Amino acid sequence: MIKRNIKRVIRIVKKGLIILVIGSVVYIYSLFGGTYRSYALADNDIKIVCEANTIMNMKATAYDLSVASCGKSRNHPEYGVTCSGSRATYGRTVAVDPKVIPLGSKLFIEFPNKYKNLTGVYTAEDTGSAIKGNRIDIYLGEDYPNDHTVHNLCLDFGIQNVKIHLQ
Repeated sequence: MIKRNIKRVIRIVKKGLIILVIGSVVYIYSLFGGTYRSYALADNDIKIVCEANTIMNMKATAYDLSVASCGKSRNHPEYGVTCSGSRATYGRTVAVDPKVIPLGSKLFIEFPNKYKNLTGVYTAEDTGSAIKGNRIDIYLGEDYPNDHTVHNLCLDFGIQNVKIHLQ
């Protein structure tokens, strides 16, 4: 039953779509937008089938909008603005080396088990002075004034090995 359902789902996949099976739900992601469809299955494994032009293993770090991460205070006119001109957004923004991953690229990022809740589709919208070669920086959000919760999450994240599916 499970294999038949997965084959049925895989048949409708075209270039630029990713199938992600988590628990009993199959998510189909488009590299050009959010969740496309979901199907219920009876399975507890995670399986990923991806039609991507490039799959890369990279090192990932995390950043927030603190002065320590970005070098800009809240009153700076470019606070929270990525190098592509968009506002940094949790669950979407990732900083890359544009020599490795072009800005504007859609990426499906697989995180290790401890951070698998972050697994999903991101957009290469930013760069960073320390982001060179096979390294990416995941935007995790912004703290309220005088709060350091998100900044501490970024520090705790450290350096993680991730798999990037690049269209």
